[in-house]
Amino acid sequence: MPAVDRATEERPRLVPGMPVLERGPGQLQIGLGPDAGLVLSGAPTGLRAVLALVDGNHGRSQILAAARRSDIEPELIDRILRSLSSAGLLIDNTSAPAAAIDLSRQRIRLVGAGRLGRAVATALLEAQVGSLFLVDGDPIDPAVYPRPGLASSAAQALQSVLQHLPDRDHTDGLPCATEVRVVGHWTKPEHLSPDLTVIATDRAEPDRAIGEDYTRIDHPHLFVRPLLDGVLVGPFVRPGRGPCLRCTDLTRRDADEAWPLLLAQLCRTRLPVLPLLATWAGTTAVGQLAHHLAGGVPSTASGTLELVAPECELRYRSWPMHPSCGCAWYA
Repeated sequence: MPAVDRATEERPRLVPGMPVLERGPGQLQIGLGPDAGLVLSGAPTGLRAVLALVDGNHGRSQILAAARRSDIEPELIDRILRSLSSAGLLIDNTSAPAAAIDLSRQRIRLVGAGRLGRAVATALLEAQVGSLFLVDGDPIDPAVYPRPGLASSAAQALQSVLQHLPDRDHTDGLPCATEVRVVGHWTKPEHLSPDLTVIATDRAEPDRAIGEDYTRIDHPHLFVRPLLDGVLVGPFVRPGRGPCLRCTDLTRRDADEAWPLLLAQLCRTRLPVLPLLATWAGTTAVGQLAHHLAGGVPSTASGTLELVAPECELRYRSWPMHPSCGCAWYA
């Protein structure tokens, strides 16, 4: 028998989360239900233990050898593997599996380094984003950064925190290699244009000039904002293809003529954010970004997601493109 090259040998793997269950004497079920899995009748003793090796860590030759040791015909294992593959329940692990969410080549700009900005940045590092540009020249909030060291701005304090996070275990066994830089303005850096921007200040409403600039240059951006005892994610602005923040302002003005006056004050009003809600907002924001970068249309592209304490019930609000806005011209 020729030697098997372990480096290139097929390493079949059941779809993650696919259990092998006993249905009764001589019967195994692969999957959570007959309609979403495979039922094996006449299963010999020891087959379940052999199928446990279909985990991507064992080559086909190792699986067949284990079958022989259990007095199971290798031909039966081959037939089962073919059936699993035909049913879409098998992954070929000849090479290392690709990450389900790969942000390693993405450049993300984050405007805001308060409680919400810190949560978004932490989630981006967990997702192994390639480059992260931080924008926030505001004074350091001691409630968010009690030991800022030599940092003189919120963005610098956040950069220091991110650079001193302990290495995390990732699927490739390597620590996160995200490049974290502080830039001086929401239009920077100019020589390395970010793929998209998250605006996550701790003010009740963000500076409207930021979103207007990004809409004008057809740059996708996502807003993350605090509410009274809550947080709000969205809209995810894809200029010309969905509502921008000005669309939401015009809709609010139609319902309340005092909204423009209130807005000017809310842009200067800071709101505290509960750490639990900030964490939810950060991970939700990164999920919306990843969906967009994978070619999908995030749910916040036409609405906002809201979570409010103490109920923590998720609410979705749809926002239309406003006919008076004119952002559709940027499509």
